[in-house]
Amino acid sequence: GKWKTASRYTVRPGAPAVESVGTSEFKMLMDGRFLVENHDAAGGAGPFRGMGIMGFNVVTGAFERVWVDSNSTAMT
Repeated sequence: GKWKTASRYTVRPGAPAVESVGTSEFKMLMDGRFLVENHDAAGGAGPFRGMGIMGFNVVTGAFERVWVDSNSTAMT
């Protein structure tokens, strides 16, 4: 489904909060094995895009998630 989002975060202690609004859309992939989120937002820090993929890893017995976004080249 598609959801409206509202976020508030601080980049360092004591700094004013940065607020943003946007949308997240969730879809199932690979015959329902993975849930994919596409997120778009705009606010005090400028435009933001992110994507997450979540699924259950039968080897570790746990749900796992990978996130990438337009603020970094890191995968978390």
